[in-house]
Amino acid sequence: DGFRTASNDSYVNVDLKVFLEGAYNTSNSNMDNLLTIPYQSPYSETASFQTNAPTDAVDWVLVQLRDKDTPNTILRSQAGFLLKDGTIVDYNTFGKLKLLSNSGFGYFHLSVKHRNHLQIMTAQPIYLSN
Repeated sequence: DGFRTASNDSYVNVDLKVFLEGAYNTSNSNMDNLLTIPYQSPYSETASFQTNAPTDAVDWVLVQLRDKDTPNTILRSQAGFLLKDGTIVDYNTFGKLKLLSNSGFGYFHLSVKHRNHLQIMTAQPIYLSN
């Protein structure tokens, strides 16, 4: 579906934590962020940042909101930054990631894509609200 901006639509708040095995540092339980983050998202979104990524950003990820009954159906997707502590944040505000939703709340599957790791998805639908 791609990235969309809207002012009067409903959103679900997404509070996610994931870790990339290749970047994970067992000595401090965080991920290393030694590489430079590209200004443009590597996904089909038009996402980019104008000034700087968060100082603790590891890389871009793509979060997808999927239908609870048919998880192959992608309802919305949005790029975000993965931080060293595993938190995924909005690429513009660096705050909690919000995804457009028709209802603003309900049960959904979530999936996270990274450009060189396997995509992951919740095994069961989870409840998200605005």
